[in-house]
Amino acid sequence: MRDQDGMRRLVAAINLLADEPRPPEAFIRGEYHRLRVGPYRIMYLIQDQLVTIDHIDRIAEQSE
Repeated sequence: MRDQDGMRRLVAAINLLADEPRPPEAFIRGEYHRLRVGPYRIMYLIQDQLVTIDHIDRIAEQSE
């Protein structure tokens, strides 16, 4: 795995969602919440007290 530090940050962010499912840096898009962690994006749903991660993807780097 080339991005071990990024994956560690991603896992840490996912673990924090259990305690704080609505962090201030998260965006709401329809029924989904979107959280960006470095080059990764987490799409998740909150239903009552259940957080369901629906999708994780890596965002392409933008060329200048």
